[in-house]
Amino acid sequence: MGHLLSHPIEDKNLDYKTYTRLSYCIGSMQGYRMSMEDAHDAKINEDETIAVFGVFDGHGGQQCAEYLSHHLTKHIFRRLINLQETKKSKRDYGNKQIIKILKDSFFKMDNDLSDSQSYVNCGSTSVVTAVIDNKIFVANTGDSRCILSTNEGNAKTLSFDQKPSVIGERVRIENSNGYVINNRVNEILALSRAVGDFKFKTPYLTSTLNRYILDNITEKYKKGQQEQQKSQPNRRSSSDSSNSSSNNNKSHLNNNNSNLSSLQISDHEYIHIPPELFQVTVEPEILIFDMNELPTPEFIVIACDGIWDCFRNDQLIKLIRDKLVLGWKLNKVVEYILNDSLTMANNYTGIGLDNMTLIIVALHPGKSLEEWYSDMIFKIEREKGLH
Repeated sequence: MGHLLSHPIEDKNLDYKTYTRLSYCIGSMQGYRMSMEDAHDAKINEDETIAVFGVFDGHGGQQCAEYLSHHLTKHIFRRLINLQETKKSKRDYGNKQIIKILKDSFFKMDNDLSDSQSYVNCGSTSVVTAVIDNKIFVANTGDSRCILSTNEGNAKTLSFDQKPSVIGERVRIENSNGYVINNRVNEILALSRAVGDFKFKTPYLTSTLNRYILDNITEKYKKGQQEQQKSQPNRRSSSDSSNSSSNNNKSHLNNNNSNLSSLQISDHEYIHIPPELFQVTVEPEILIFDMNELPTPEFIVIACDGIWDCFRNDQLIKLIRDKLVLGWKLNKVVEYILNDSLTMANNYTGIGLDNMTLIIVALHPGKSLEEWYSDMIFKIEREKGLH
């Protein structure tokens, strides 16, 4: 946890915005930490068909998180707008194109940061939630989290924490000559995926280091080459507009292709590996949810682990709904959650001592925010048997 203040900084930054299809409130507080290493951002287009929210929890300094809050959501938002504008109909683009935009954007940020010495010793989580028409796309790297409240206050998990203790993450770490002790990568980092943290992103292995690692990397390279050959005809037939939309990530993609090509095994001492296979990778896990197939989506919650250390998913959903039924607005609810988290401060467990950032997104297509508030009160009172 590092050094802590004797008294918390309780000043809060609140951003409460109302729109036609959705509304949101963002709240953040430094708390007991010596500095504020959390950051966030939100972008919504004019007709509200695209909304992008991001929460970034930095460590080792605030530089990485700040950079992401200024560049990642903006980059994703612009590429989504470009994709929408280059298609005759919103139905012309599918999930694969959006997934590619999200994934490429994460890799681009990491690649850009690696070019500067200012970001060598810091890192950040990144959870980005894009609400596009009636779908929710969540791209997550690290242990910040996104959940959804559905009918009757059921908490639906929209992202999963990426920790070294997760078996799939541990396998990748060990295959890249890392190790996990006390649920930390090389006894240092409590995350298995992150932006930055370049000391865990060595792009090569020695050929004599570990035969099992070498064989594993070789097999992944062969599979990648096969997939690349299968998709080659589609790439040749892609339109000029599609090529234009991918130019922003050209340097990153070229770099990845170079890494993949160098995986061809020869008598060289060093074998280069792609960033997807680093001990700590920036590659996001991307999940997609169709709101038309969910039981009455109510609101989305996006937060850093400073909040999730204090509340389970179902606890936080219940708390928010318990305040909404009293007639509270989003800004008052967010402020209460930040204060409540602070009261849980415990020097032994570390709970309540971290920076705190929280976004609540009310989903109200076809109605105003005030109508949404009224509907939530009526619905929750009916669930409690008050109607």
